[in-house]
Amino acid sequence: MKATYNWIKEYVPSFDGDIREMCERFTMSGMEVEYFEPAGDDFMIEFAVTSNRVDCLGILGLARDLAAACKLSLVKPQLEPVMNNAQASGACGVEIQAKEECPRYTAMVIEGVKVGPSPAWMVEKLEAIGLRSVNNIVDATNYALFVTNQPFHAFDLDKLHDGKIIIRQAKAGETLLALNDKSYDLDPTMTVIADGKGPVAIAGVMGGGPTEVTEKTTRVLLETAYFEPIRIRSTSKKLGLSSDSSFRFERGIDAEGTLIAAQYCAALIAEVAGGTLRQGVVEENFVESRNDKIDFRHEEVKRIVGIDVPWATCREIFERLEFEVAGDPASGIQVAVPRFRGDVNREIDLIEEVIRNHGLHMIPAGTNMSVMTVQESRDQNIRRLVRNGLVAAGYQETLTTSFCGEEEAAGCFFADTAPVTIANAMRKDENALRQSLMPSMLKVRKTNQNHGNNDVRLVECTVVYLAHHPKDLPEHLPIVGMLSDGNFRGLRGDVERVCAAIGIRDLRFEPLTEKGAQLLEADKSVSILDGDGVVLGFMGQPKANILKHHDLKHAPLYVELRLDSLTERANLEPKYQPLSRFPAVHRDLAVVVDQGTRWAEIAGVLGALQLPNLESLEFFDEYRGKQLDAGKKSLAFSLTYRSGDRTLTGEEVDASQALAMEALEAKLGAQIRK
Repeated sequence: MKATYNWIKEYVPSFDGDIREMCERFTMSGMEVEYFEPAGDDFMIEFAVTSNRVDCLGILGLARDLAAACKLSLVKPQLEPVMNNAQASGACGVEIQAKEECPRYTAMVIEGVKVGPSPAWMVEKLEAIGLRSVNNIVDATNYALFVTNQPFHAFDLDKLHDGKIIIRQAKAGETLLALNDKSYDLDPTMTVIADGKGPVAIAGVMGGGPTEVTEKTTRVLLETAYFEPIRIRSTSKKLGLSSDSSFRFERGIDAEGTLIAAQYCAALIAEVAGGTLRQGVVEENFVESRNDKIDFRHEEVKRIVGIDVPWATCREIFERLEFEVAGDPASGIQVAVPRFRGDVNREIDLIEEVIRNHGLHMIPAGTNMSVMTVQESRDQNIRRLVRNGLVAAGYQETLTTSFCGEEEAAGCFFADTAPVTIANAMRKDENALRQSLMPSMLKVRKTNQNHGNNDVRLVECTVVYLAHHPKDLPEHLPIVGMLSDGNFRGLRGDVERVCAAIGIRDLRFEPLTEKGAQLLEADKSVSILDGDGVVLGFMGQPKANILKHHDLKHAPLYVELRLDSLTERANLEPKYQPLSRFPAVHRDLAVVVDQGTRWAEIAGVLGALQLPNLESLEFFDEYRGKQLDAGKKSLAFSLTYRSGDRTLTGEEVDASQALAMEALEAKLGAQIRK
C-alpha cells in the first residue's frame, strides 16, 4: 500500500512530526513501513499491510491508526455536492440476480459533468503513489478508492442500455472488451455487471471499454458494491487479470460502509468535473447488519502482556479506533467493533489493539531466556536412526512434494483406496495426493538421468495419503522410500542394516504379495516380513510400464517400508554382549536342492535347530549349470561357530555340521555338493 506523508497528515492535521517520526509511529504500532522516498514536495511511503488489515489499504484507515497511536484527532473528509431536484431512480435501475456473489450494489447519478484534466493537487497526489492521471472522472474514483478503501467504477450512463444495471453470473460464450483493451472469455463461475444487452464489467475486477467515460460523457453512473471475496479471487486468477479494486475485494471490504464512501466519491466527482447529483441512491442491499459485541476483561491485559495499562487508556484507544465501549471493569465491559475491522473478533484481538497503540516499546524486554530441552519422541527417534543410517551408507536424502498425477497416484502398496484428487490443482499433472513414494522418487531419478548421473541411491522419510472413505480426511501413513541403482543383494543388505540399527533382526524376504505386484515386477521383487510374518514393506524392480512412463533408460530397484510398523517393532534398548576372546571356526557348505527352494527355507531349517555355538549364517553363492541335474540348483553358505568360554574343537563343529546336513536332507531333500 502506497500513501504520502502530506496525504495522511491531511486527516491528522495535529501531527507535528517529520516523515521519520511518522514512519516510526506506524512501525511501532504494528503497521510496518518498508521504505519512504521523496516525491516532489512530499514523501511516498510504502506500507507492508498484512492481509488481515484491509482497512489500512485506504489512507483514512492509516490515518485512523496514526491518530490512535499518537492520541490525536482524526479529521474525516467533508464534501457537500450540489444536488438537483431529479431522483436517481428516474435515470437508472439496479437488479441483483446473484445475491450470494453481490449482496449489495449502490448506484448514484451525476449529471452535467465535463470530462477533462484533473486539478493539479489531485494529479500530484496520484502520481506520487504511482498512478497515471487519465481524466477528472477516473482520477476522482481512484483518489476516493485510496482514501476510503472502497473501489468505485464510473459508467457513461448514456451508453448503458435502458440505464439498467443487472448483477448476474456470466453466460457461457460471453466475452468482454475490458478497459485495458483486451478481450476476455467469461464463464458461468464469474459474476458480471450487465445491462439489457450484455456484460459491461467484470464484477469487482475491471470495467468494460464500451461504457467507459470519455470526453463526450455528460452523465455518470457511479457504482459502489460489495462482492464476495472468494468469487473475485477465483475470477481474477482464471482471467489472469488483477486491479486495485480486485486486490481489495479479494480481501473483504466493509460491506456496511459502501454508501458513505459512494457519497464522498460522488461529491468529489462533482467538485472536479462540475455537475450535480440526482437525489437519493438506487440500491439493492442484502447485507445483514452486524452488532457483535466482545466481552473485555481489563485484568487480562496485564496477565497477557505483563504491564498494567489503565482502563481509561484502554477506553481512549478503543474510542479513537471507533470501537463503541459500554460498561466498566466493575460491572463488565462490552466492545462493539465496526465492520471495517473484520480482523477483531475475540478478546485477545482487543488486547492486541490496546498494546500496539499503547506502545510495543512499553513492554519490558527481559535479559534472561529460559531454555527447556524437548525429549525426542519414539517416532522421531526411529525416523532419525533410519534416515541417518541410510545417509551413512551412501544414500542421498530427498524432499519431494506430495502431489503427482492422478494415474500415478492410483498405485498403492498398503491399501485398496482411490487417490485423493484436488479440484483446483495448480498444475494439471499434479492433481492428486500420492499413495506411494515411488512416483516422486522416479521423477528424481529421471532428473539425475538427464544430468548424466547414473549411480543414484535415494532415501526419503515422509507420509503418503490413503483415503479409506471418500468423505473422510485421508490417513497420513508414514513410510520410508529407498531407490538404488545397485544390485539386489546390496539393496537387501541396506534394508537389513537399517532395520538392525533399530533392533529388528529377524527379517524374512518372501515371494511378492498381490499388493506389491501392483507396482513391482513379481519375478524380480520380494515382500519384506518380520519374524511373525507381518508385511513391513516391499522391494524390487518397478513394473516396465511405470519405468516407461518416467522415460528411464535403466531399471532401478525400489524399497518402500512402513515406518509405523518399524516403530512398533523396534527395540531401542541396547544390550551389552562382550566380545569373545576365543577364535571363530568357519565352515562352508554347498547343497543341491530343487530350483524352487529358497534360501529363506534353508535359513529357517538351520535356525530352528539352534545349533550350539552357531554365531552367524550367511548365504554367498548360487549356481545353476550342466553339472547339476535338471531342475536342481546349488546354494552355498557359510556357518561361523564361536564359544564365549573356550576354543571349539573340530569334533564339536563337525557334530553341528552333521546335524545341519541331516536336517536339510530330511526337510528339504538337500544333498551335499562335492
